[in-house]
Amino acid sequence: MRRLRRFLNLTATERSLLIRAFPILAAVRLCLWVFPFRTLHRRWSSALPRLARPDRRGGPPPERIVWLVAVASRHLPHPRCLTRAVAAQLLLARAGYLAEIRIGVRKRGDKLDAHAWLEYQNAPLGEYNAALASFVAFDAAIASPRGTFK
Repeated sequence: MRRLRRFLNLTATERSLLIRAFPILAAVRLCLWVFPFRTLHRRWSSALPRLARPDRRGGPPPERIVWLVAVASRHLPHPRCLTRAVAAQLLLARAGYLAEIRIGVRKRGDKLDAHAWLEYQNAPLGEYNAALASFVAFDAAIASPRGTFK
């Protein structure tokens, strides 16, 4: 009942985005499982500028869209940061925001961790700066809307 109340407290646009996030997350997760990242990156990065709708910026801000994707991902099995970042990047582009996926690594003991997140206007979306401080990001955005892969 509490989840339903929270859902109904969202705006109509936010409810629509949350509902659209589920199949996008599932499709991205499946695609990342089946295809190499490079192949997927080429496909979706070329589609992002076509998806972008700059005239639709009257909706939720980018931070809220990323939050809605994170909420949806909690209800799917094995949500990963790269899956969330790609799905959010697609929804952000549709809303008129061209964000970049960043990937960073950190070493903890003998273990190497990697993390993917989104940046919009050179600021991380949906991430705490303190949490990202321990990751060393690659020099260039991995999946930018301009279609570069470095």
